[in-house]
Amino acid sequence: MPISLRRLTLALCAGGALGLTACKKHQEPAPDTRSQREIWLTTPGWSMQTIKDELTTPAGVVTTSTSTPASFFDPCHLDDLTRFNADRTFTVDDGPIKCPQPATSSTNTWSFAANETEILFSNATKSNKITTLTATTLALTYNETYPDGTMWTQTVTYAAK
Repeated sequence: MPISLRRLTLALCAGGALGLTACKKHQEPAPDTRSQREIWLTTPGWSMQTIKDELTTPAGVVTTSTSTPASFFDPCHLDDLTRFNADRTFTVDDGPIKCPQPATSSTNTWSFAANETEILFSNATKSNKITTLTATTLALTYNETYPDGTMWTQTVTYAAK
């Protein structure tokens, strides 16, 4: 019997060693190389919260108004989410309230400009300044000068959802 016990012990040790060498090593996921600003932009969906318009005349008269998106959009658009994807595409996803006329789908792209302080959309000729970007808030500002010299500035603020 002592010889059988030795063989059993030897067999168990050999089997255990073989089992340990056959295991795959745990591989850590590749580190995320995106900047913090890109992670904040691409992680949530964004819901429009406020629209602030400011007009400045050549004489320096400033008129400001702040509105909710409900002042400009049909109710079916108010629950939509804008998503900025890591592959530099963006989509606007319909929320639970569907519009009578479905939106046409298209692929749009975005890119950072000016050291990630501006964002440029593929369907626009001018960039938007990123005035706020945190994990919970995104604010984009667009400027345009009218032929009479009046400057229009619009800031749209979004909340992460």
